Amino acid sequence: MAKATGKPYALVRGRGFAHEGAHQINEVPNDMTAFVAAQSAATTAYADAGIAPGDLDLAELYAPCTIIQVLVSEAMQLLPRGRGAAAGETKLGGRIPICTSGGCLSRGHPSYVTGLLTIFELWEQLTGRAGARQVPNARLAAASCELGNYNAALIHILEARE
Repeated sequence: MAKATGKPYALVRGRGFAHEGAHQINEVPNDMTAFVAAQSAATTAYADAGIAPGDLDLAELYAPCTIIQVLVSEAMQLLPRGRGAAAGETKLGGRIPICTSGGCLSRGHPSYVTGLLTIFELWEQLTGRAGARQVPNARLAAASCELGNYNAALIHILEARE
């Protein structure tokens, strides 16, 4: 149906979901900054889409604060562990622009729809409708959603189509 309009559109090319079996604080000691569910979900999504993390043009992450954006970008292998805050790499015009919308808080982090807004931002990017936020020639993008402290993660890979 989207193709019939003759306008650019975006398709879900891959997705992955993982839940570590706990909500918020796990009674089993683990590395709370590794976001294991995000790692697993991203690995599944990349495999489902037939891509590698380096193939992405941008990502819109569910990150209600800066440290979460840093840790999720590392868990999704967008940046190496310990380099999620690397200067300039995640800004518009950087190697892998992340949260071009400004992120959860810039949109007011509305209950129940923040995850949908990540998909909407990628749709705008992949269809060339992002205005001043536009990532040039964006073709592949990743979106993340979470539950708890990223104890569960849902990752979508979207692809631009014409």
